[in-house]
Amino acid sequence: MRHVSGWKCDTHEEMSFEEAGEKLLEGGDFDGQFPSSLKLWIDDTAAPIADYLGNALNWTIMSDRLVRHLWALIEDCVQIFPAPLFFKDTETRVPGYQVVNVTKVLDCVDRVRSVPWYDDEDVLGGYSELCIDAARTNGAHIFRYLVTPNYVCPRPVCTFNLVNSLVGKGFNGTAFRPCICAET
Repeated sequence: MRHVSGWKCDTHEEMSFEEAGEKLLEGGDFDGQFPSSLKLWIDDTAAPIADYLGNALNWTIMSDRLVRHLWALIEDCVQIFPAPLFFKDTETRVPGYQVVNVTKVLDCVDRVRSVPWYDDEDVLGGYSELCIDAARTNGAHIFRYLVTPNYVCPRPVCTFNLVNSLVGKGFNGTAFRPCICAET
C-alpha cells in the first residue's frame, strides 16, 4: 500500500506551511490556503494508493470515495480541502484525495478511567489508555479531544459507528486504536 513518502515546500513559504500544519492538528478552522509550493509526494509504483493516507505530517488525508462514504457521519465535524498530493517522479497531481480537517474539539475525556502519561517536566502529555465519556461527545462521530485546556490531541477519535461503517466496504489503509467509551 502506498502512502505519503515526503513533502516539499519552498523556504519562503515555510512559515505559512507551519501555520497551516498547526491548524490542521489543533482542530481550528483553516482557510484552505496551502502554500502554492507545497507538494506531498507519493512514490510512483504499481501498488494501489490507500483510501486513508498515512503521512509524517499527521494530517488526515482521505480518498474522495472514503469521504463520500463517511460524509453523513462527519459533515458537521470537518472541513474538506483538495490535497496537494503529487507523484514524486513525474510531479503530476494525484486526483481524488482530500485533506480532512477535524474541527470538532471536545472536552470528553473521562479523567478518572483514563491512564495519563507525563513528559520529563511532569506536564500531562496525553493518555496511554484513553476513556471517552460518551455523554460528552454530543453525537459527534469524529473529533479531537482536549488533553488539557490548552492542548488538543492532534490524532482524531472516531466512534464505533464510524469504524463499523467501513467493515466489508473494501476501504484500505485504515487502522484504528481502540479506546474505552464510558456511559455516565
